[in-house]
This record gives sequence, structure tokens and C-alpha cells, in this order.
Amino acid sequence: MKTQAWVRADVVASVHDDVWRFVSQAAQREEGALLEAAALLNMRPHELRTLAHIQFIVSPEVRRLLDAMPQLIRKLRTATISEQETSAERVRGAIQWGPTLSNRLATGLPHLYVTAPARRAYDTPENQVLAFALQAIRTTGRRTGWHRSASPELGARVRDTVAEAERWLRTRMLSKIRTDLPTPQLIARVRASRARGRYQPALDVAALHNRYIRRLDRDALRHAVQDNALVTSKDDRLLELVCGFAIERALKKLGWEIRRPGLVAGGLFLRAQRDDTRLDLYYQSTPKDLSKGSLYYTIQRQHPFSRAGALIPDFVFRINKTDQTRWLLVEVKGVERSVSGSARAALHDLLAYRRAFDPVLAEGMTPYGLGIAWGSSLSPSTNVEVSLCTPDTVEAVLAQLLGPLDS
Repeated sequence: MKTQAWVRADVVASVHDDVWRFVSQAAQREEGALLEAAALLNMRPHELRTLAHIQFIVSPEVRRLLDAMPQLIRKLRTATISEQETSAERVRGAIQWGPTLSNRLATGLPHLYVTAPARRAYDTPENQVLAFALQAIRTTGRRTGWHRSASPELGARVRDTVAEAERWLRTRMLSKIRTDLPTPQLIARVRASRARGRYQPALDVAALHNRYIRRLDRDALRHAVQDNALVTSKDDRLLELVCGFAIERALKKLGWEIRRPGLVAGGLFLRAQRDDTRLDLYYQSTPKDLSKGSLYYTIQRQHPFSRAGALIPDFVFRINKTDQTRWLLVEVKGVERSVSGSARAALHDLLAYRRAFDPVLAEGMTPYGLGIAWGSSLSPSTNVEVSLCTPDTVEAVLAQLLGPLDS
């Protein structure tokens, strides 16, 4: 067996595509995909939404709009409007003689004039979309909480982006324009306008906001998962994903037909079928059939603990054939340890599980446990209660462990 260095960037790259492939095949709706990804990455759904918000803030579209603002602010689309003005002190614009004479007779003021001076107005459809885009940047950036972060990289980038958007919104031309969500009709008017070229960056940000914030579609979620969630995931979570996908690939090579009903219900990672045998693989979840009568839980309940915790293996196999059920518990260890140290740590936990789940495992077959240690070339033995391996030997050990139930 060989100790393998933990290179985080390589590990993230190795599960980059697998995570989204797994999630996208399991969920049919955007909201379902959000829950799947959250379960797989051990995150709350709102945390993934926050990552999608960050993806929006640091997007090229937002950057292009802010970079274009110095020129755009000098060439804003305006409209000319006339407002009737009644005054005895000044005359602005052409005199409206009909209203002027009527007002003089009514007021008795011989020097009163009614005029209709023209003025420039900035409240146009184009500027409404622009103001909304800037407001969306400011609001979304604040919602992430990163605008208050002292982080020298992502925090500074979000903070500067929010500050820029706020500065442009405070300008005289844009400060009084409403920032309501633009209707499809308003967007269509701007796209058909002669000024659409100048306002294209604002249109792009409005469209991106619709995808990332209003309805978090699959592209947005995919970027949030692959570009942000994996990078922010803890190392032990990444290692579990590496091993989970190694198990999935091994099952396929061993002739199992893989199906994924989803992670949301019961922590089910995948379901597989081979001939008349069904296999359920659970991730970070202990099925009730296994945990019932857990000694670990029972002893806690017999003492004045405020809350009784549970022991949860990283993965649990439940293998059903006719009326027989077999369990295989999997523990993953590694990252900072040597391969031998990781294997021993996995063995330690698996022996604890054996005692904790004794009411169920006592009548079961051996091996009941599989420890996967980060490293390579650890040859498994199946003649003991716990078998140990590395990710590259997962297929070999499963080929031996997942034989017929009556073997």
C-alpha cells in the first residue's frame, strides 16, 4: 500500500463533473436539483442559493455593465416632456395664450403667463432596465453577506462590486428612477430600441438575474455546485464523494444496473439491481432497519443526556435477495493521515459500529464492514469481519463482497 498526497485542486477536479451528472440524473425539476445537490454536499438549500448569488455577483456580465457605466452615464437615453408652468415672475418656453388669458381673467393678474417649457426626462424604458440591473447587483451582493467580509479575494470583489453599483445608483440621472422588476414587455421595448447596443450590458444582467436569482435554473445551479460549492466543501466531504463515485463505477463494471431515486428521501445515494438482487446505498444516513435497537442510542437514553445522538457510517449497503437482507457498512478516512493510519482509523470506527448495531449485525454475514483509506494499492482481505482497501481497489473488494447472499 502507498500513501498518497492530498492535492485538493486535483480532488475537486476529479469529482467536478460527477457531482453534477449525479444530481442532474436524479432530479427532474430545478428545485429538486437544488435539494439533491444540497444533500450530496451536506449543505442547506439556502447555502447553495447563496453560492448562486455569488456566482451572479462575480459574473462577467456584471463586470461588463460596471465597466461600461462611465461611458453609458454620459449617453443615457432621454425623453423630452412638456410641463405647464404658470408664473407672473418668469417666462420659460412658448407662451400658451389661451390658458394665459383665462388665468389672467380668473386671477386679475395682468402679468401672469402660462408656458410649456420642455425638459429632459431620464425615466425611460432603457434607464428603468439599467436602474433595475444596478439595484439587482447591490441587493444580491448584500444578501450574500460577503460585502461585509474581510476576505482579500472573493470578499473584496463582492464588496467593490456592491460599492460600484451603489455609487452609480446615487447619480442625479438615476437616483429617482424606479427599480421595479422589468416586465417582459418593457424588456422587449428596450431590445427593439435604437439604443439597445448601449444598453445591452444592462439587458444581460437583467437576464442573468432572472436565471440565477429569481428561478435558479439548472445552469446557474450547476455553476454554483461546480465552481463554488466544491471549492468551499471540507476535505473529508470531498474524499467521501471520491469514494462514493468510485463505488458507483465499480458497481457498473460488476454488472449492476444503477438507478437513482434521489438523495432527498432517506439519504439514498443510489439503487442498483442485478438479477434478483437489489442493492440500496445510503450516504450519511442510517436506515431505520439498521439503527433500531442501537446500543449507542439506547444507553444514552438511559442516562440524563439532553439529546441522544446516533452513529452514522459514511455509506451503508443494504442488499436484498428474496427474504434475505445483508448489511455492509463503509467508513472513509484520509486526507492528512498516512494510508495505514487512515485504514486503522476506519477500522476503529467500524468496530464501534459493530457493537452499536449488534442487534441487527449479530446474525449477519462477514465481512460486515469496509474501510476505504486515502492512498493506493491496499489489497483487501475478505476473510475477516472488516475489509480494508483504497479507492483504486474498491472494485476488487466489492467483487468479492457482493457475491450471492448464500455464498
